Amino acid sequence: MPGPAAVSIDIPEDYLPTQYSQQWFFDVQRELPFDVLLTIGYNGNGTRQLLSSVDFNLPFDIAPGPTPVPARRLWPFYNSVNRQLPVGTLNYNALALKVEKRFSKGLTFLSAYTWSKTLDNVDETLTGAGTGALKPWDRKGNYGRSVTDLRHNYVVSATYELPFGRGKQFLGSNRALDLVFGGWQLGGIMTLQTGLPFTVNSAGGITNAGGADRPNRIGTGSLSADRRTIDRWFDLAAFVTQPNFTYGNSGRNILDGPGNKNLDLSLSKRFAITEKFNLQFRAEAFNATNTANFGFPTANISVAGVGAITSADEPRRVQFGLKLVF
Repeated sequence: MPGPAAVSIDIPEDYLPTQYSQQWFFDVQRELPFDVLLTIGYNGNGTRQLLSSVDFNLPFDIAPGPTPVPARRLWPFYNSVNRQLPVGTLNYNALALKVEKRFSKGLTFLSAYTWSKTLDNVDETLTGAGTGALKPWDRKGNYGRSVTDLRHNYVVSATYELPFGRGKQFLGSNRALDLVFGGWQLGGIMTLQTGLPFTVNSAGGITNAGGADRPNRIGTGSLSADRRTIDRWFDLAAFVTQPNFTYGNSGRNILDGPGNKNLDLSLSKRFAITEKFNLQFRAEAFNATNTANFGFPTANISVAGVGAITSADEPRRVQFGLKLVF
């Protein structure tokens, strides 16, 4: 049997209010020459009653102090007594710009830019970027940029059928040339994104109140692009460890991680075997430019290597395929 303070309990609620999301938008469209459609719009979203786990075995009414947290628990035998409460809220606002060309003369494309801001008071668990609330029972102090706050996002995708071969502008009369040059199609998706936010934190139970530890912020913490490197992503001098048994003043998700640049390309050709059977060849390159897209820096000022980035997304990958279509 486990000993004292080795058991955690999750307590379900008898009743939980329905989570709901309010969405609103408007846009203006304008048809441009060459079968191009321009759309400018605004998108908003307000999500309420988001569930968040709150440990009811924390000393809610006791200020940070030297007495160990386990000694101040309401139920000393248990480690944590967690309840899912509808204390979360999220607000999203965005300006969206889209340019779309319908398929004509072998070309179609979709270009979209979004400038947005997302604020919430609940750490997302899927990204792994959250560090927890400073005061788990007081969500007002946790309100800030969401870990999914993607401020600038631009994506363009395009497909172009090369004008060679049967039914095209060039080389359509020669069967041999059509076999070699006809039926080719180029495609690509380019993504440009600014970085997601992260929280600078400290460690070691300095606050000693059961929540997250955050340092004191004495500067902006941001570095200009010409000073920022993967070995020193943010200004370490802007953060100092908070005094024992105090809450640091550094906020949640106040700095940005590295952005993302990616280009995927494809080249395909369709071979007509019979009237009903076609063979499609595809060559695809993911991250075709082999651009290094880095992960988050170490954000804990209490450990070695703080400010350095030690991870990156996948390098270039190339694959080939054959598909029988019938």
